[in-house]
Amino acid sequence: EDDILIKGAHVEHYFQLTQHLYNLRSNAPDSLPTNQTLFYGPLTEMMLKRMIPGLMRVEIVPSVDWQPRRQRHNPNANRFPEIPIDYNFGEETASLDPSICCHRPPSIYNNFQPFQPQIEQIRYWETSIKALGVRQMPDKSWVLLQAGNDESLYANSDNRIGEFWAGEDHEKEYFDGKERPSRRKGDLLNNQGGWMATRRQILEWHTQRCFGGFLPPYDEPGFQGDGLAIATVEFWSGGIELVGIKACNLQRIIPLEHDSFSRALLFHTSNNKQRQKYVQHRFAGTNIQEFW
Repeated sequence: EDDILIKGAHVEHYFQLTQHLYNLRSNAPDSLPTNQTLFYGPLTEMMLKRMIPGLMRVEIVPSVDWQPRRQRHNPNANRFPEIPIDYNFGEETASLDPSICCHRPPSIYNNFQPFQPQIEQIRYWETSIKALGVRQMPDKSWVLLQAGNDESLYANSDNRIGEFWAGEDHEKEYFDGKERPSRRKGDLLNNQGGWMATRRQILEWHTQRCFGGFLPPYDEPGFQGDGLAIATVEFWSGGIELVGIKACNLQRIIPLEHDSFSRALLFHTSNNKQRQKYVQHRFAGTNIQEFW
């Protein structure tokens, strides 16, 4: 989309993580010895082919204590005080870096947006930890698995990417013991405002991964009306074509290491979703630092 701030750090991060996934493929098995879908251990080559670097749109709010109006939701929605916040990363205390996504030179400053916001002023929307899982990669690093795709479409466990969801810890009873919401819900899939890709990825998506192909022409039966019959414009402009079940069903991942996570955040420069009547209720009551 034309109102997303893209910096060199974002492109570099995307390319490096893509290359890392390519490297992991070279040593990946074709299948696993057991018919289990775990949140750790080896990943098959097919699982790794389905993984791509993920991105998250964020906005800058006026103050650190800003809260969205909730016309239809509980004021405490998307806040989970029963889950402790832990900023320890290894042996040190870590923090996300707001300068990567959201600091701008004074020359493009305006009165509605601080050009050097604090991390506590950066908010996200259209996702929630109540729907998200994490995964340990073969190199022992951890990643967040964004929502949108549907693993149940794959009958073969060698294609399904296992994950851990906090609600599975029945001893702690997170989320009031409620069932996990569908990862396919529009208000949880975290529209990232577009996509970026290498030439190799585009070729693989078009020929191997995407229902109806990734590139034009958008012919039947995969598409109707040359692709214009799709109900939401976000399918094309928001990057939903990558993750939707009637699209590519790819799995977006964001490394949980603080520097990498910071480089996956994209500033929505219009900064207007937080004020829109039918969108504001999708904003989280927590900032991106607490979410991370």
